[in-house]
Amino acid sequence: MHVNVNMTRCRRAKKMVKDKLAINFVLEFVMLWDDAG
Repeated sequence: MHVNVNMTRCRRAKKMVKDKLAINFVLEFVMLWDDAG
């Protein structure tokens, strides 16, 4: 399997994944505190 992907596209995809993970982490943290309070 040979995939032709340039570095810009790779970095952009990596950033999107990181941003989504960060948002999910914050949302879960907020929900956790809502349940605790």
